[in-house]
Amino acid sequence: MRVTDDPTPWIVLGGFTDDAPAGIPAGLATHRADTGDGPVATLDLENPTWIAPAPHGDLLYVSHSARRTLSAVRLDADGGLELVDQLDIGALNPAHVAVAPDGRSAVAACFTEGVVVRAAIAEDGRFAGVERTWALEGAAPGATHRNALQSEAEPHQATLLDDGSVLVPDRAQDVVHRIRPDGSHEVAATLRPGAGPRHLVLHPDAPVAYLVGELDATLVTLRRSGAAGELLEPIDVRSALPPDWFGDLAAAAISLDAARHRVLVSNRGHDSVAVFDVAEPERPALVGHLPVEGRTPRFAGLLPSLDLLAVAAMGDHRVDLLDTEEAAAGRRAVRRSMAHAAPACAVAVAR
Repeated sequence: MRVTDDPTPWIVLGGFTDDAPAGIPAGLATHRADTGDGPVATLDLENPTWIAPAPHGDLLYVSHSARRTLSAVRLDADGGLELVDQLDIGALNPAHVAVAPDGRSAVAACFTEGVVVRAAIAEDGRFAGVERTWALEGAAPGATHRNALQSEAEPHQATLLDDGSVLVPDRAQDVVHRIRPDGSHEVAATLRPGAGPRHLVLHPDAPVAYLVGELDATLVTLRRSGAAGELLEPIDVRSALPPDWFGDLAAAAISLDAARHRVLVSNRGHDSVAVFDVAEPERPALVGHLPVEGRTPRFAGLLPSLDLLAVAAMGDHRVDLLDTEEAAAGRRAVRRSMAHAAPACAVAVAR
């Protein structure tokens, strides 16, 4: 056991386990952030594809793509992983999970089922059951489904606002929904047909949000208004691809480095990370593209406590940690690579 009181920075990886290749760490895995060794621990979970650390304590809340489950996992000071609890949320494919600031609930966006689920969390961190389920099919009457990939409702993320409401990008209906604290619903923003909104990030200092359109590979800037910034107005759209790219496209992840005025968007197909300058928050400017040097970057996210950018090449079973300063300048500088089966998410946690 560790005897120092200094917390260890851990990197926790998750990925798809269906058809995972033999000999590569799979499921949930922990790595020390300060060494280049292999995983310290793995946990045999099915398709752990999003990880949300609890705001207090030692638990991680995990969603499972192509399943109907949320998990609570304990990460101990030595990097060990322990499954504490699981909850059948009654809906298929929770692609993303977010935990409320008070740690008393978790909200999952269930892509295939077209619903958003709120699960209660007890004082000990275990699940206390499903509190509420919102069905989003038909919730945006103007939806046109211009893209053959779009179905009736495909919520892909849940972003919690300070007033307790939730913003939910819906890839199928080309809108961002707002679920109010009282449980009622409205459309907070409508995107152009076929955009396929996937994930968004909120600027901490400017009244804007940035959203990635998966199906047209765009970065959309939204002006925020209202007491909690809950109302969104699209004001700018930029391609995340080079002008001479005519191959497959499917933008995926979005991350904001507010200190360096950078937004980063991953491109599957082009297999790159687009870097945008947002020194003028309402007018992003493309800086360039970081080559992933691997297939299918489903995830590219900042690990702020480590000042690193984690880029997951899902098709090559590898996560690269890039120097954030270099990435902000449009340069690829790999500090470390980690093998993981079909990686889909990464977080940094100190224990």
